[in-house]
Amino acid sequence: MNKHSSFLIVGIAVVSASILGTSCRTANTVQRKEPVAQHEPIDSKRVNTDSSLADAVSVVGLRKATAPGGFLRVQLDVVNRTSRAKRFTYQFTWFDEKGIRIKQGQAMHARIHGGQFRSLTSTAPTPKAKDFRVTLLER
Repeated sequence: MNKHSSFLIVGIAVVSASILGTSCRTANTVQRKEPVAQHEPIDSKRVNTDSSLADAVSVVGLRKATAPGGFLRVQLDVVNRTSRAKRFTYQFTWFDEKGIRIKQGQAMHARIHGGQFRSLTSTAPTPKAKDFRVTLLER
């Protein structure tokens, strides 16, 4: 093997290692042991039809609050249980007290690194919205 071939092989190895190293980003998080924030958790019902997304991005919390003007505000907490970044789309849909759809929100694109926690928050478009549904789609 000549000198140029060895440099080529080393160069390819370095480039490959740097590409592989950036595709496996993970996140470390720190938070208070006993949070001071008071929130109202919501019991949830989950329907998973995409096992690949459900295995990677898990819902770990769902809470609500009332924003000024009586608007319902919802926060969905998710965590990426893999070591790779995951892209997904989420969308809130709002309903009145009788379950009639008021408005389907805009689909939002999100990316979450491996091990990262993320909060997805939305405020109802009107005080008449009393319920909601959040849909997560793999991108």
